[in-house]
Amino acid sequence: MSVLTGCDYTSKIGTKHAALTTNPEHYLEEFGTYTDESTIDKAEEYLTQILKKGTKFKKMDQLRNELYHHSKSVSLQQLPTTSPATRLHILRAVYATNEMVSLLSTTHDRLDQTQYVFEEVDDLLPPKMDANPIREEFAIHCNCVKCEIQRCTCLRNAEACCSFCRRQSDLVAECKNVFVKHKHS
Repeated sequence: MSVLTGCDYTSKIGTKHAALTTNPEHYLEEFGTYTDESTIDKAEEYLTQILKKGTKFKKMDQLRNELYHHSKSVSLQQLPTTSPATRLHILRAVYATNEMVSLLSTTHDRLDQTQYVFEEVDDLLPPKMDANPIREEFAIHCNCVKCEIQRCTCLRNAEACCSFCRRQSDLVAECKNVFVKHKHS
C-alpha cells in the first residue's frame, strides 16, 4: 500500500491516513501478486477513493473532470493525475513491490523492468512518462458566465470553449462565444 500511495520509488498520492482508512484490503487484495487489468483497475479505484473518499468514480479521468467542473477551489495544478499517468504509476508500484518482496529471495523470479514502465536509455532505467499530456490548446480556459466579453480568455484567443472551460460543462447553450458550435443549433 505505501508503495502505491507514495515512497522513494513512486510519487505521493493522497495522505497515509486516507490510504489506511480507505479499506485497502478490498481494493488491493492481489496487488503485487498479479498484474492483470482487473488488479490495475482496482488500484486506480483505490487511488480515486484516497483522493475523494466515497466518490462514485473509479477512474482518475472521471474524478479530474468532476473536480475541475464542480469544485470552485481546484486549480489545474491541483487536479489529480490522468488515468494513463496513474496506470504508469501503478505499474511502477507493482514493480517496486515485487522488488521489495523478492529482495532476499533466491527463488523468486524478478520482473523485467522494461515491462513495468521503465525504459533503457544509455544504460539507465528512467521511468516512462505519460505520452499524452494535456494539449496546449486545452490549457486555455475561462471562468466566464457567458463568454461574451473580451476578458474571456477563449474569446480573446479566438478559440472555441473546450471541455476544460467551466461553462462548457453545464451551460453550453448559454455560451456566447462566437467560436462555439452550440448543441442546440
